This record gives sequence, C-alpha cells and structure tokens, in this order.
Amino acid sequence: TGWHTPTLEEVIKMLSYNLPVVQQNAAAYIQHLSFNDDKIKADVRKLRGIPPLVRLLDNPSSEVELNACGALRNLSYGSNNDKNKIEIKNCEGVPAVIRLIRASKNIDTKEQATGTLWNLSALPELKGQVLELGLEPLTNLIIAPYAEVVSQHDGKPKEVEMVDVFTNAVGTIRNLSSYDNYENRKRLRDCPNLVFSLFSVLRSNIENGDVQNKATENCVCVLRNLTFQLQKEIQQSDTQLYMLDQPADNDDKTDTSCFGKGKKDKPVEVIDQVPADDPDAEGASLLWQPEASRIYVALLAESQKRDGLTEAAIGALQNLTNGTWKWAIYARVVVRKEKALPVVIDRLRTDRDQIVRAGTTTLTNLAEDGKNKELIGKFAMKDLVYKLPGGSDPNVRLSDTTTIAVLNTIRNLVENNAENTRHLRDAAGIERITSINNSRDTSRFHDKIVKAAGQLLKAIWANKEVRASLKKDGWNKGHF
Repeated sequence: TGWHTPTLEEVIKMLSYNLPVVQQNAAAYIQHLSFNDDKIKADVRKLRGIPPLVRLLDNPSSEVELNACGALRNLSYGSNNDKNKIEIKNCEGVPAVIRLIRASKNIDTKEQATGTLWNLSALPELKGQVLELGLEPLTNLIIAPYAEVVSQHDGKPKEVEMVDVFTNAVGTIRNLSSYDNYENRKRLRDCPNLVFSLFSVLRSNIENGDVQNKATENCVCVLRNLTFQLQKEIQQSDTQLYMLDQPADNDDKTDTSCFGKGKKDKPVEVIDQVPADDPDAEGASLLWQPEASRIYVALLAESQKRDGLTEAAIGALQNLTNGTWKWAIYARVVVRKEKALPVVIDRLRTDRDQIVRAGTTTLTNLAEDGKNKELIGKFAMKDLVYKLPGGSDPNVRLSDTTTIAVLNTIRNLVENNAENTRHLRDAAGIERITSINNSRDTSRFHDKIVKAAGQLLKAIWANKEVRASLKKDGWNKGHF
C-alpha cells in the first residue's frame, strides 16, 4: 500500500508507541498542525491527545520532551483554548511542565516549557497552582540568574539566548500579578530577589537603550501590578510607618490607582526635596524608593513606539503617585524634577483608551502637588479638552470610564484655581462641557458622564475670581 498522510487520530495513537523516534515525530506533527488552528487544537483535546503529551514531558529522550512541550504550548495558546488549559491541569500538566523547567539543560526545552506555563497562567483557575509551584523555580532558576548576568555584562549577557526564557518567565509572573488578589500580590512582593531582579534588568536595558521589547514590558507590568494599592496593603502590615503626617484613617476612601478611581484625600504639606534611596532597601520596599519613579520616567521617555510599554510605565506612575503617604508625595516631585510632566502629557496623544485613562488619572494624582497643578493646567488643558466628546475629530471615541476620568482630571485642575479655569476657557473647554451637561434629556451620554460634567461646571463657577470674565463671555449661573 502507498504511504498516506496519517489522520489526527492515528498521530495521537503514535504518541503512545514505545519508540522514541515515533513519539518525537508524532508530537512534532501535532505541534505543526495546531499552530494558529483553534479547530485542530479542540480536535486534539476531544481525541484525548493531551494526556499522552503530558506523559511525554517526563520522557528519557530530550527530543521527545521538547516536541511534546512544543505541542502543549501551541494547544494552550489563546483565550479560545481555555478548555485545553483545564485539560492540561486535570492530567497533572502544571507540575510536569515545572519539573521540565527545573530539570532540562536544553535551552529550547526551557523556552517551550516557560512559554507553556505563560499560556497556562493566563487562566484564573490555574493561577493558584502556577503560583504555588512555579514562583520559586521561575525566580531562582531564570529571573534572578538572568538579571545578574545582564547587570554584570553591560547588558550583553553571555546567555543572550536566555532572553526568551526570561521573557516567558516574567510573562508568567505578570499574569499571576494581574489577578486582583491581595494575597497573590503579597506573595510576589515578598518573594526574595524578584523585585530586585526586575529593577536590575530594567536599569540595564535603559542604560543599553534596549527597551523596545517584550521582556522590558513584562517587567514593568509586574512592577505596576505590585505597586497597585501599595500604601493600603503595606500599611496593613506596618500601620502609619510611612506617613509624613498622620491623617485620619482612610479606609472609607476609594483611590485613583490603576484598578480603581475615586474621591481623593486632602492634599498634604508641600514637599520639594526628595530623600536619597535607602541603600538597604530590599524586596517590597524597592517598589516605593524614589529611583522606581525615575526608572518609569526613563522608560516612558523611550516608549513612544510601544503602546504596551507606555501603558505599563504610566500605570506604574499612576499607582506610585496615588495616596497620602510620603512615597506618593516624593514620586510626584520626582516626576516634575525629572522633567517628565511633558512626557506624560505627550503620551495622551493617542487613541488607545487605556493609555488615555491611565495618563489622565496619573495627571490627577500628580496635580495633588501644587507646582505640578500649575504646570499641568498650563500645558495639558488643551490635550484634555481635545479628549472630550463634541470636537471636530471623529477619531476621539473614548470609553465612558475614560471620558469620566478626563472630566475628573479637569475638575481637579480647576478646583480653587482661577488660572487653570482660564486655561480651560482658552481651550474652549467650557463649551464642550456645557454641551455634555445639556444632553441629559437626549441619552447621548451615560448618566455618569453627564454627572461628572455637572460637577466640573459647579467647580468652574465656584471660582469667584473668574466669574466676571465668564459673564463677559456670555456665561451665567444658569449654564453651570
């Protein structure tokens, strides 16, 4: 009989043959077939192809292990293949992949294994197990050694080929850190060497002008997520230790860090000097050292070609400048002194909704500092008004949440500030805001947008200094 192309069912049976060369070729064929093909990926699962592939991860032949892991990586890639991720978990695939990460000396196998773990860690149901089993080997066998090599060799590591393995390992940690779970964040913050290593790699990449890559983006995303609700979560274990003054208990306040928005605390005394970094800082305390702000600012300055990096660096600054503790106050000063306010403002010039939202909320946090408030009012007002609906550019279509963030940032700038109210008037902002406010009967905007516009108009009119000039322009109390 002539040779025929084997069916998928036949190939899956070959995975259980007792001949390594057959198993190796069968796994490679499944890896090839399933690349970017969600139907084939589902068929492999339905034909029970995943259990034998997982078994092959503990095969004496390194070629078999490599191809089986490559196949599992493709089968678990993408949000359409969550059933495959569950199937891999159900046949003890997570510990098997992590055993391979620990044991394999082959760089290609390590790359496939960490890539598979990155895919699996995207599914909420798997995050707990991946964190439990994977955090220590990823940090101690990949992330920390890579960081050490990079920082010693002027950023040109002997193990340049390790960069993909490092990227996958930090990508996995990125997924684990994004799960909105205080315990997970605490585990990651407290993991020895993790935060230190990520900052080391960023420092080295900045020095070498090598930031336009996924490794840098993943590092910043992890640090951004670990900086979320930092004041609140650190104070749970170290009450009032980090305050400049002692404000009343803030538990009822919501925040403007990157997973939340809300009312703000009263501004604290004006500070203009930033202390040196603590040379003994380690672990979580590295997250709030002034150098962290400088690193994010440096990355933001180089991020214009990469939206993911821009969003991560702005998000990190947003989280770091949020709150009433002294580290937020210092972070606001660092951003100004590093001349980064224009960079944050410039990054708003995009139609990427999440970047605009993170950028405007960061400006709100930065404007808690009086000098920043003046500078942002002067240089950002036009950009903020441009983001409001009702302009001539049809490409400005932001989500409701982001539009509300823009309105709240403008309100924050004009509150008790006549000069910023004039900047808003000069940018033709009052027309846009009143037209949003007047649309309440037309259902053109969500009620919350109309409400935010109304609150902003009240704040404008409350500035008694500017009322005369507003009246001269034809406005009256009824408009506000």
